[in-house]
Amino acid sequence: MARIQEYNVFIASPGDVPEERAAARDVCRQLNEDPLIRKGNAAFRAVGWEEAFPEAGRPQEIINRLVRDCDLFVCLFHKRLGTPSGKEESGTLEEFLLAYDSWRELKKPHIMLYFKDVQIKSPAEFNDLQLKKVFDLRERVEGERLLLFDTFSETKDFRTKLTQHIKSWLAQKRTKKAAPKLRPKEVSLEIPARYRTWIADRCRYMDIDKLRKKSDVIMVELPEIFVPLYANPPEKAETKRRAKQPAGPEERSEPQDLEELAAAYDRLLIEGPPGSGKTTLIKHMAYTMIHGGCPAALDGLLPVLVFLKDLKDFAAKASPKRSANGAAAEIILDYSTISQRPKTGLTSSASGPSAKPAKLCSCWTVWTRSTRG
Repeated sequence: MARIQEYNVFIASPGDVPEERAAARDVCRQLNEDPLIRKGNAAFRAVGWEEAFPEAGRPQEIINRLVRDCDLFVCLFHKRLGTPSGKEESGTLEEFLLAYDSWRELKKPHIMLYFKDVQIKSPAEFNDLQLKKVFDLRERVEGERLLLFDTFSETKDFRTKLTQHIKSWLAQKRTKKAAPKLRPKEVSLEIPARYRTWIADRCRYMDIDKLRKKSDVIMVELPEIFVPLYANPPEKAETKRRAKQPAGPEERSEPQDLEELAAAYDRLLIEGPPGSGKTTLIKHMAYTMIHGGCPAALDGLLPVLVFLKDLKDFAAKASPKRSANGAAAEIILDYSTISQRPKTGLTSSASGPSAKPAKLCSCWTVWTRSTRG
């Protein structure tokens, strides 16, 4: 047998709405007898200051425990704000503010605030301090847009509205609970054959075509002779740079494979003098990510390899004024030259005495996940 979910409904009000307070309790009782509510294994328990038993301590604080434990907070005002609680202008106001603070932090309880229509019958009522405080509270709720409240004119009207509102709240709660969690659709990584070939042509072999044996060019495959590059993680390198102190023995033993570091960070800038292996590193990563042999952390990612020299030539041919492709190329070039901070991936750039203040990255690699929702 399914367990019944009981919801605590705290009823807060001053002493001038006894009929509506009794009606709220009666609504909870009738809802518990509703076949549809019972079929859904739900029940409502009306609570209020009446459920607090005698004990030592500030009386309102004892009642506040019931507010903290409730799921629904039903609050009513008519012509009175209530009796001072020792902390706020009235116990009902303290309960309302406590419930609202809890909702802002925990999104619980759900607050249903009602104001009973006021009909002024004598000039003296205009000067009634309690009535003025109720008007001030309503004005504050409206002015600060704290929540959406409702009004009613008679007890019968309140009973109908509260019944419908609690049913709507329960239906909404059930819908959220029953809604299936959508799982991201697994999409296998399919790399176009032309892109595989292009990566192989650009990244498979070392750029040493000047080495010849007789009249033949020596073709040396990069994966066979590649030597991993190591560096300290960015945060450690930055710490040493700021301290301007040589690394100690313990720090010198911590360098990590740059390919592993590239997989661990959203963005990574690799700087070094010409010939230090920056472009070779990126070529090796791109090739092994597609053809196998990359670190496990990079497996399943699609590398997008951009040689900015080629992009610059393309942008020159496809004028931004005549072509959207040219405009896009110019944007990428400007972004890489000025910021050098792609959202995902890594860049390599030349540095040293000959480097310009705004260093142009020689190569820019971005990788994306193989599955998307």
